[in-house]
Amino acid sequence: MGGAMKHLSGVLLGLAALAEAVCPILMPTAASADQITAYVSHHAKPGNADTSCATAKYTTINGAIHAVVAGGTVVVCPGTYRTQAVVLKPVRLEGRDALINAAGQRPVIPGLPGGSGIVVLHTHKVIVTGFVIVGAGFDGILVANSDNVQVSHNLLVHNGDVGVDFNGTSYSQAYHNISEFNGGGGFLVADDLGVNHDNVVAWNFATHNSGGCGVIVAGHSTAGVYGNVVAHNLLTYNGTLRKSPGAGVVVATEVPHETVADNTVIGNTIYETASPG
Repeated sequence: MGGAMKHLSGVLLGLAALAEAVCPILMPTAASADQITAYVSHHAKPGNADTSCATAKYTTINGAIHAVVAGGTVVVCPGTYRTQAVVLKPVRLEGRDALINAAGQRPVIPGLPGGSGIVVLHTHKVIVTGFVIVGAGFDGILVANSDNVQVSHNLLVHNGDVGVDFNGTSYSQAYHNISEFNGGGGFLVADDLGVNHDNVVAWNFATHNSGGCGVIVAGHSTAGVYGNVVAHNLLTYNGTLRKSPGAGVVVATEVPHETVADNTVIGNTIYETASPG
């Protein structure tokens, strides 16, 4: 854990220097009347004051999410949590040296090949920050049919598909994340679940995602993918498998009558990929 977070901090400092240089579904339960902040810890007890990690009340991330009011904050204290966190309302989900191991989790959305570490579903105004996520059968973080979601300062490693997936989502941002050694690529912006528009993927680091591209902007249905921005990311050693070579950034569709248009790719640093671009 400590080494992973030090690695995250070191790479983010490098990205800051680069910036200067180049310029089954869970149903919501009733929340407590006034619970604004909830703490999650392996040492939590139900009768605790729940004002810090030392006095945490909740032992599960999903229990704490359900307990806070819309617009509240869930603080996940140090430790490893074997779970799939599901966010169905506006909250700030903040990890403090917290690792989510999502190995073996079932998909929240039917038809997916596996679970994810964190799923933001059918909601808005969510912040996800400060987590290490490993072992998901599908994505590290899946943002589905949502808007105005911020995903930042997370380390996404050894997940089955991509690190961060914006799907059927709008007006959302992924920035200052590290996505590495994931099976399907670093970051995905796609429309499998509906129209996808006006999202930003910027100032991230995607590396050694050998089975896919660093950032993928893809039309997978006829809903449309437009107005998205991919900017100032550091993308290295992605798509290096000979049987399915990839690129640093790809904008594409193979679906007839699909619209993938008005997307902007600017200021990315790309090297050591199987395909140029």
